[in-house]
Amino acid sequence: MNELVVVSVHRAGKEEQRLLGLASWMGVPTRSVTIGEATGSIERVAPQTGGKVSLALTVNTLATIRRFDSIERVRNFLGAVCDETLVFGAGPASDNDALGWLIPDGVSVRQGEGHDSSFTFPRQARAFSRQLAGVTFPAADPAPLPRLGLSPQRWDGAGILLQGGAPIFAHFRAAGCSVFVLVDLPIPDVHERLSLNKGIENVYERLTPPLIFLRHSFGNTEWHGAERTARVIIDDPLLRKRYGFLDFQQLTRSMDAIGYGTTLAFIPWNYRRTSARLAPTFNGEHSNISVCVHGCDHTRNEFGIPDEASLSQRAKLAIQRMEAHERRTRIPFEKIMVFPQGRFSEEAVGALRATGYLAAVNSNCFPTGGEPVPTLGDCLRPAVQFRGFPVFQRHYPRRLIDYAVDLFLGKPALIVEHHEYFRDGGHRLERLVEELRALEPGLTWPTLTSQLTRSCFVKRRSEGEVDVEFYTRTFYLQNSSPRVMRYVLSKPEPDPTVIHQVRVGGVSIPFCVQDAGVRFEVEIDAGATATIEMEDRERASRPVFQGSMSYGARVRLRRILSELRDEGPARHPKPTRALMRLAGALGVRQLSALHGDGERDDGVASR
Repeated sequence: MNELVVVSVHRAGKEEQRLLGLASWMGVPTRSVTIGEATGSIERVAPQTGGKVSLALTVNTLATIRRFDSIERVRNFLGAVCDETLVFGAGPASDNDALGWLIPDGVSVRQGEGHDSSFTFPRQARAFSRQLAGVTFPAADPAPLPRLGLSPQRWDGAGILLQGGAPIFAHFRAAGCSVFVLVDLPIPDVHERLSLNKGIENVYERLTPPLIFLRHSFGNTEWHGAERTARVIIDDPLLRKRYGFLDFQQLTRSMDAIGYGTTLAFIPWNYRRTSARLAPTFNGEHSNISVCVHGCDHTRNEFGIPDEASLSQRAKLAIQRMEAHERRTRIPFEKIMVFPQGRFSEEAVGALRATGYLAAVNSNCFPTGGEPVPTLGDCLRPAVQFRGFPVFQRHYPRRLIDYAVDLFLGKPALIVEHHEYFRDGGHRLERLVEELRALEPGLTWPTLTSQLTRSCFVKRRSEGEVDVEFYTRTFYLQNSSPRVMRYVLSKPEPDPTVIHQVRVGGVSIPFCVQDAGVRFEVEIDAGATATIEMEDRERASRPVFQGSMSYGARVRLRRILSELRDEGPARHPKPTRALMRLAGALGVRQLSALHGDGERDDGVASR
C-alpha cells in the first residue's frame, strides 16, 4: 500500500507533525524520515516494502538535499519510487533556489502584496480541487501570503489556489512526478479545539491545500464520502398553501422544474393546525418534499438546558405530536431533530438518542455550556458525534465555499433558510441549486433520512475489502461493485456498553469494541444493499412533558406573535410594523427576530 513519507532534516517540526496528523486522520499510512545534515540523501526515504511512496518536505529540507545530491540523482529517484511530492513552507525567508533546482522554467517565491486577499480555486485546476473549482471566498486573515512567481509557460493551469489572482498552491510535472508547491501557510492541527466563533470555516485556506494533495495522491484509499447529496431545509412554516413569503404550490413547481428536494422543519406544537388537504403535496410522485421535527414547543433555549430528564420528556412529546399529526393528515415525518435557534446541550443529544431519534441537523456543532468541544478532525467527518449520536451541520446560503468544502469532503450539503428567503419567489434558491450542480454535476437530493442513513466515510483496504465508518444507528450500505465485497464497519461509540445488539438484514451478528467504537464485518453481494441496525439496551421510560397552564399560555402567545411577525410583512406590512412597535412598548423584547449565533428566533422585534 502507498504511504506518505514526511522528510525532515532533523526531528519533524510542528508543520511536519501537523501534516502527519492530518494524513493519519484521513486514513493515510504515514512515516517520518530524518535525513540529517551530514548525509542529506533523498534515497533514505525509499519504500520499505516495495512499490511507490508520496513525499512531503519543506523547501528548506529540499535545500539540504540539494547540497548533497545531484539533480539527476534526485529526479531519477523521484521518477522511480515517487508518484507525488508536496513541497511546502515556501516563503521569502526560505531557501527558494531549491524550487528552481527541482522545477525548472522559472518558479520563484515573492512577497505578497495588494489589497485583494480573497482566495479562488480556478476552474482550470478542477482535476485537483474537484468540487472546490470555481469558488472564491474571503480570507479569515486579510494579510497577504507569499505568492508563487511562475513563468508564462508554467502559469497555464498550474495554480490550484490563488490569493489576489496569484498562485499560493500550484502543481507541476518534474522527472515524471507530480510536484505540488505550497507557500508558507501553517497547516492546521486536526486536534485543535474549535468554537462557535472559530470554526472550520476559519481555516479553509490552510486546510484545503493539504487535503487536495492527499486526495490526489491516495484517492479511494483515504477516507472520503461515498455520495454527494444536498437538501434544502426551511424552518418553522405552518403546513398550508402559503406561509409568509413561502408559497407551497410555487415551491413544488420549482422543485419539479429545477430538480431539488426540500425538508420542512415543522414545530410539533402546530400538529393540530395542518389541513389534511395538503397531504397529496407531501405524498405525490413528483415533489421531493418531506417533514422533520423542529423542537417541541419551540421556546427559547428549549433544547439548550442541561436537564436530560426534562429534555427526554420534551423529545418524547414532540414525537407523540408528530405521530398524531401523521395519523390525522397522512403526512409522514422524519425522526430527525432541528434544534430551535440552533441551541443544544450534550444532554439534549442524549435525550434524542434515548427517545429513538435518528440524528440531528443543526447550523453549528457546539453545545451550550462549552463542553464537549469538537476538534477540527471531528468536523472533517460527515457528522460530529456526541454520546455516539450524530449531529450533521447545515449552512445558510451566504457563501458557496461552505457547501463546496462539504461536497469535497463527502458530507451532505444542507441548506437552511426561512420563509423570508422566498421574497423573490424562490429565484435565489434556484440560482443556488444551479451553482451547486456546477460544483458537483452528479449531485442528488434525497430525503434527509435517505441521506443520513447512507452517509459514511469509506476507504479501500484491498481489492475486495473496504473500511466503512458510519454514524446513524440505522445504516444502509450498498455494494455498487460487480463482485462480492467484504466491509469492515465501525461506528464511533464512547460508551459501547449501551449497545445491545447489531443486526444485518434482521439477523443479529457478533461485534467487538475497539478504539472507542463498535466494529464488525459483513459480506455483501454485487449490487445488493445491506440494512444495518444497532439497538441500544433498554432504558427506563420517561413520561411526556407536562407544562403548567401559565407555560402553555406563554407558548401560545409566542406562537401567535411569531406567526404575526412572519405573515405580516408578506400580507399586511404596515399593520405589522405598528404591532412590532407596540410589542416593544409592552416589553416583549426578549422575543427577538435574530439569535446571537446567526440562527433566526421566533420572537417579535422591529426589523
